Amino acid sequence: MRIEQSIARLEKEWEPDHGFFFILNDGVFDEEGLRRVTEVLEAIEYQPKGSINSRFVEVTWRMPLKLQQLATFMLENGEDHQRLVEAAKQIDELLERILGRA
Repeated sequence: MRIEQSIARLEKEWEPDHGFFFILNDGVFDEEGLRRVTEVLEAIEYQPKGSINSRFVEVTWRMPLKLQQLATFMLENGEDHQRLVEAAKQIDELLERILGRA
């Protein structure tokens, strides 16, 4: 899958009511939502160095950060945060595969 094809699917995961990242705001970790996100990211082809679609960057750069922030909040409140840490790492690794390492 090309990056341009993935953007609309990833944008949906930020939408109110049903988007994976939106419902994280309520402290709800949706395994099915994570599966949707990782499925799209896994299907994207590696992008050689050069120009990257700016909308793709806008949609994806906050993904690991959002998961890490919620994990930190849960840890501070004595809640189980391990799945969020794992999900953040998984998404971060997928993005590195797509974009390459700096």
